[in-house]
Amino acid sequence: MGTIPKTGRTTGGGIAPSSVLAIIAGALMVAGVIVGALMLTVWNDGGGMMTSPGMMGGGGMLDGGGMMSDSFTWGAVGGVAAIWVGTGTVNIVGGNAIYRNPQGSTKWGIAILIASIVGLLTISGFIIGPILGIVAGILALVKK
Repeated sequence: MGTIPKTGRTTGGGIAPSSVLAIIAGALMVAGVIVGALMLTVWNDGGGMMTSPGMMGGGGMLDGGGMMSDSFTWGAVGGVAAIWVGTGTVNIVGGNAIYRNPQGSTKWGIAILIASIVGLLTISGFIIGPILGIVAGILALVKK
C-alpha cells in the first residue's frame, strides 16, 4: 500500500476526515456557549418572556423568584458552559493533533470520543456537534 503520511493527509492526498469532523464539532460546541450566553442575557434583561411576570404573579425563570436561587442558577449555567468549552476545546485540539501527527490518532480519537459523549450528555453544540465528534472519534480509532 503506502506509507503513513507525516501530516493529516491520507495516502490518497486528502485531509483525514476525522480531523475535519473533530474541528467542526468543537467549533459547534464552543459556538453553543456563545449562543447560550447571549440567550440568557436577553432572557434575564427584563425584555423577554422568561422574565415577565407569570400567571402566579412571580417573576421569570432566571430572576430568582422561583424555587432556585440566583447563585445556584448562574452557578449551574457557568458549570455547564465550562463543560461545553472544555469538550469543544478537546475536539479542536484533537482534530488539529490528528492533522499534524496521524500516528497519534488513536489516543486523540479516544479523547475526542470521550469529550463528545460528555458533550452529548450535556446537550452541547446544538446536538449535532457531539454527534460529529463521536463520528470523528470512531473514524480516528478505526483508521489504519
